[in-house]
Order: sequence, then C-alpha cells, then structure tokens
Amino acid sequence: VQVYSALGQVAMSIQQWAAAKRYFFQALKLIDVDALLEGGEYEFPDSMSTTSAASPTNSVSFQPSSVSMQVMQAKILRQLGSLFLSMSGQEPNKDTRGDSLKKASAAIFKSLRLTDHALGCWHVDYANTLVILGELYEYQQDYANAAGVYLDAVDIFRAALMGGTSTKGGFKQPTHSHTGCRVDMGSALCRIGSLYSKSHQYDDAYAVFQEAYNLMVPILGASHISMATMYIQMGLLHEQRFVAETTITVSRTSISSLSSSQGRMTEQQGQLLGRALKRYKKALEIQRQALGDGHSSVAQSLCHVASIYQKQQRLVKAVECVKHAWHIRRKLWGSN
Repeated sequence: VQVYSALGQVAMSIQQWAAAKRYFFQALKLIDVDALLEGGEYEFPDSMSTTSAASPTNSVSFQPSSVSMQVMQAKILRQLGSLFLSMSGQEPNKDTRGDSLKKASAAIFKSLRLTDHALGCWHVDYANTLVILGELYEYQQDYANAAGVYLDAVDIFRAALMGGTSTKGGFKQPTHSHTGCRVDMGSALCRIGSLYSKSHQYDDAYAVFQEAYNLMVPILGASHISMATMYIQMGLLHEQRFVAETTITVSRTSISSLSSSQGRMTEQQGQLLGRALKRYKKALEIQRQALGDGHSSVAQSLCHVASIYQKQQRLVKAVECVKHAWHIRRKLWGSN
C-alpha cells in the first residue's frame, strides 16, 4: 500500500495524472476499503465498514490495527483529492473539469470523516486535509470558506507544536514530528498570505509570508522545491501591491500633471517590481533545477517574469519569456 501511495505521489509530481490515479486506486483496493466502480473508478460511499469491538459501556473502541488502516486510507484519499484538483486545473472541457472537482470534493470529505473517526479533529492529519479542502474552496472562488479552513488548520498545527496531544478510543494518537509540522504549517500560512494579498491586505500578507518563511527555510533550505510556491506568492504580493499603488497614484493625479509625475511614480514603485522579479526568478531557478526546463510550472513562472518585464517596459525580455513559456506548453499539450 505504501509503495503504491509513494508511486502515486511521484507520478503526481511529474503530472502523470492517469498513472497517479491508477496507483492510488490500487492502494485503496489493497486496503480493501470499498469496491471499485466499473472501469477502475473509486466509489465514495457515505458509510464504510470498520473492524470494531464493543467496550463494556457499549461504546465503539477501535483496535490499533483498525485505526492504522483508517489512517492509511484517509491519507490516500487526501492524496486522491489533491490529484483530482490538479487534474481539474488542466481539463479543457467544462464538464470533465466539473467531474474532477466533484471527485476531489468526495475524496476530501471522505478523508476528513475517516481522520476524525480514527484520530480526532485536532490531529495534524486532519489539518493537512483541511488545507486540501481550502484549495478546493479557492478553486471554486469561495475565499471566505477557504480562509476559514486554512486558519483552522494553522490552529491545529500550532497546538501540535506546543505539545498538544489527544486520544481517541483509549489509544494515544501517533505523534507528528515538529519538523514536518513546521513545514505543513508554513504551507498553510502561505495559502492564508495569498488570500490576504488578493483582498489587498498587504501588510497582513507580508507578515504571514514572513512567518511561513521563518518556519520552512531552517528545515528545507531556501532552494527547496517546496519554497518555489512561496516565492511565487510573495512575488504576486509585491506585483499586486504595485498595481494597487499605481492605480491610487494615477487616480489622484490630474491629466495635466501625469507626465511630469511619471518619473516620480516609477521611482517609488520600482522597488516593488524589483522585489517581485527577484522572487519570480528564484522560483524559476528552483523549478528548473528540480523539475526540468520543460515542466508546466516553469512555463507559469516564465509568464510571471514576463509580466514584470512588461511593467518595467523591458518588452524584448518580456516577449522572450512568453515565447519560451508558449513553446513549453505547446510541447506538453499541443498547439490547441
């Protein structure tokens, strides 16, 4: 089961969606959670059978082996939910995209129920699944619910780092290493920072990103692939702040004085563009080293870099980046 789960994660990292789905389904089949639908599709029923034994008080007390099985299947369902979310982002057809989102939602909520049943809702595994749920809400543009579940996840991670423990069914829950918990918490904070940035709460966003950076860099290093997403989000923060400040400045400047103030505006806002470009280039460097120059994430980062070059009026460099990104995407998905 663990081998198939690991293979699924590797396949996801290189965007081999069909292979990843096949590995995850095989892992679930080996656990014998539920039946597979025709064609190998996994069914997400509302209820599931578990091995249990009645205690003298007639309450249900799960044996350690049963808890372990539920924890494993919940983890795989969480991975499957993340996979379907990734697939939905690449689906060109609206109907198939909606189908992937439905499957993602079913897998995520099933994982939450299993984790709560086996470990409780204050376990870090529950928090990690909440983060995936937040990503689903973000994709659906339900930012209020996304922020809520991200904050709930961070609260759970904080409690774990402070040494909080819980028990369920008389069994002590498995501990989560402080190292892993710090990284997971940092990732959740990055999501919160991104939402703050989208809602123009720039100071709050910067503070959250700084906390995430301080949590993750001592453990992963500044050039780990997991840091690339943070650098992109920080770049977006600086770029969005530049756009907002430019809009405010222009709205306060009369047409007659706009040309004379243009140089001053560029000087004031140049630092924001410089910071954004630095973050995007760092992410691009990491992605090229870890994923190769032909990965879709590299193409996306090239587009971010091009956006800054365009705002800096460095149009030749902007066009070069866009062309490079276009060639990568054409090779991956064709001319359409």
